[in-house]
Amino acid sequence: MLPGLAGRGLVDLARDRGAELIVLAARNTFAHLLGALSQYVLRHAPCPVLIVPDDNAGPDAPP
Repeated sequence: MLPGLAGRGLVDLARDRGAELIVLAARNTFAHLLGALSQYVLRHAPCPVLIVPDDNAGPDAPP
């Protein structure tokens, strides 16, 4: 699935269900290094978005 489609799906789901918060895991902690999915959701979400570090995304984790 393309990041734009997944992001739109998450945003639509959050809107349809009246979500109060979206939580995403990120491999990087710097805003300019966020992936396309996280960036899309941050820009379009109808509610706050919390991005937390992915504890499994160490140096040996697959991309």
